[in-house]
Amino acid sequence: MAPRRYSGPGLLALLFVLCLLALPVAGAQGGAQATKPLSPFPAIHSPNPPDYDLYQVKFTYLGPQKKAVPSLAVVGMARVYDLSLFVPYERGFDYGNDEFTGDTLVMAGPELMNFVNAIATVPALTDTALIAEPNMSLMILRDFGPAEVCWEHLATRGETDTLFQMLRDHVLNPADTLKVSGYRRQMAGVRR
Repeated sequence: MAPRRYSGPGLLALLFVLCLLALPVAGAQGGAQATKPLSPFPAIHSPNPPDYDLYQVKFTYLGPQKKAVPSLAVVGMARVYDLSLFVPYERGFDYGNDEFTGDTLVMAGPELMNFVNAIATVPALTDTALIAEPNMSLMILRDFGPAEVCWEHLATRGETDTLFQMLRDHVLNPADTLKVSGYRRQMAGVRR
């Protein structure tokens, strides 16, 4: 029996059906849509330094790459980094670099609070808008049990540089300052 050849409307219908069948697979590879809503920036902001001991922060490179770019995690003094808490908030981007978390910095509540306060001074950095080709995702999780909230900023390359400068300016441990500078070079492409 000879193989059937499709042409004209039959070919279009076959291609349409194949595309529909491929959508769930493509969506799973590119990152699932968030199952929990992101919060606006004020929801993660706290006036109490001890609250920041329970915060988690992750910097994930989303830009073009030839090899994995390790993510950077930052936690408060009373936390252990738990990537799974961020997953329900992730939007449809490829967060695959999170599988290669390079370093986890532990910061005191006041240090982390000063970093978040620095972000608050730049309104463009506090939005949660989607951008077509983000360079980096910055997610901050405030976890007080059932009152868990998460905020994400999709950063351009310039904003990535600014955010790493802010983090470096508020890290007190000199060894961590060097690590932050290394991530800044990797994710923002800054060579200074």
